[in-house]
Amino acid sequence: MDFRTTADIPVPERLLEQVVGQDEAVALVRRCAEQRRFLLLIGEPGTGKSLLASALSELLPAEGLQDLVVEPGEEDHNLPTVRAVQAGEGEALVREARLTRRKAEASSQFVYGAALAATALLSLWFTVKNSSPVYLLGGLVFGILLVALRRLVRPASAIPVPKLLVANARRTSAPFVDATGCHMGALLGDVRHDPFQSGGVESPPHELIEAGAAHRAHRGVLFIDEVATLEMESQQSLLTAIQDRALPITGRSAGSSGAMVRTGPVPCDFVLVLAGNLQDVERMHPALRSRLRGYGYEVHTASDMPDTPANRARLAQFVAQEVRHDGKIPHFDRGAVEALIEEARRRAGRDGRLTVRLRELGGLVRAAGDVARGRRAQTVEAEDVRLARATARPLEAQLGRIEIASAKGLVTVPPEGERVGRTLGTAVLAGGTAVVVALGAEALRAAAPGAGRPIVCGAAGPASERRYLDALVALRAVLARAGDADAADLDLLAQPLHAHPGLDESGNGLAVAVAAVSALRRAPVDASQVFLGDLTIHGEVLPVPRAAERIRAAAELGVRRIVLPVGNEDEVILDPSERPRVRVLAVSTLAEALAAVLPAVATR
Repeated sequence: MDFRTTADIPVPERLLEQVVGQDEAVALVRRCAEQRRFLLLIGEPGTGKSLLASALSELLPAEGLQDLVVEPGEEDHNLPTVRAVQAGEGEALVREARLTRRKAEASSQFVYGAALAATALLSLWFTVKNSSPVYLLGGLVFGILLVALRRLVRPASAIPVPKLLVANARRTSAPFVDATGCHMGALLGDVRHDPFQSGGVESPPHELIEAGAAHRAHRGVLFIDEVATLEMESQQSLLTAIQDRALPITGRSAGSSGAMVRTGPVPCDFVLVLAGNLQDVERMHPALRSRLRGYGYEVHTASDMPDTPANRARLAQFVAQEVRHDGKIPHFDRGAVEALIEEARRRAGRDGRLTVRLRELGGLVRAAGDVARGRRAQTVEAEDVRLARATARPLEAQLGRIEIASAKGLVTVPPEGERVGRTLGTAVLAGGTAVVVALGAEALRAAAPGAGRPIVCGAAGPASERRYLDALVALRAVLARAGDADAADLDLLAQPLHAHPGLDESGNGLAVAVAAVSALRRAPVDASQVFLGDLTIHGEVLPVPRAAERIRAAAELGVRRIVLPVGNEDEVILDPSERPRVRVLAVSTLAEALAAVLPAVATR
């Protein structure tokens, strides 16, 4: 894409054209709009689920929208009726009813005022004529009776004024109602409590009725994110609403005066869009899930997309969108956009991919814009993005750095030189931050020939001990198959050289194996390299989870080489400044790793 700054990049007006990296979901949104199908969006946070739901409402036709009007019940005032009229007619009905009542009230007010005035004049005239205050007192009593009669007899109250429950007169697009986190009353409608329930000052029941999100979404889109937060009762009522396309409104508080009020069916013909993650699906009502699958589509939103010129251009468009939506930060120059695209590669965690967790990337856009504003720049530059990445770290990363600084035994500076029986591995803190850890190994003569065994000491717990013990057992199997007779006469010991509980220490089998072979053969290992991967009894090096975070931690530490499984090779994402300094070696077997780091003692 040819541009100087993001001000040169056009931003589409329609929301669906602003969605980045969700081509399958976009196609299904178009289909759902055409056929009025339901939609279940499942995926990681920040991948555009809310934007897709909003875009769906833009595609629905604005014609045919309706107003919902509630009127007093003809036989029972606690059973109001609700009817749907064409958009705009609801306001006209209410306005006409109010005008009729106002005229009736004006007529009764005139008669009432005339009666009071006549009473006052007559009592005053008779009092003066007869010089007796009795007539004045009688006029006062008669006036009080008139006031009481006025309160009891209200002819205007016989003219009901309907309440406009849902108004769509001024809408130019279909309604979009976000009901995320709504309680039952807000979602399904409720009846307000009337503290004045008698004495002529009570409110008519139909005026206490409030529409729920399901009714306000009539002929539009009802969107509920984090669907697992919905109570089962709410999900059952929602199922009734989408089956009948109507749902009565009733009072939902047992101690409220509105508990006795119940309307007739209230139209709520909406397109339901639910969103959440995979765990949310398990907590959905089975019947509601079945209804969605039978009358709609389920789609898993992507968390990354291929790193192609077209997708890089779409990320540049995303940056332009965020700048315009924020309205407070300057535009990005080409270098800043390229720095953000590079960050999108890093956050994807795999080579040749770009992240589409765009909410987090949008946070980096705004943070970089704030840095540029702080130095009163007209445009955001690449250096601003790099500074923002360092200062706008997630809370977990900040806590991880604090734990690294306070923990004992975690590697915080790049080691130098060569050591026998010492290697570096990786581990992951509870918050997801990866760290570099040191591991030690030794080979000692066993108590009797052929009685050698694997031993782990200093492990943080049973799980940690089990992992390192498995690595030693796998190494002994490889050595035995290679015909190494000395291994059976030696105890192989492994020790994690850190004292920090709560670490995920998986993925250090290769590091332990290399350290043990180094100790067994008394061959030094270059200390400035990190090993990733677990080991099988056949000598194969298995991929590790969260490899991208582990690789990033090793590169930021300043090591010179990272040895990792071939299966994790596509997760190597290095900064341009790190590429000349850090070499990456991908291996598939222990023999390949030993041939590279300990060529003199490499085994088959």
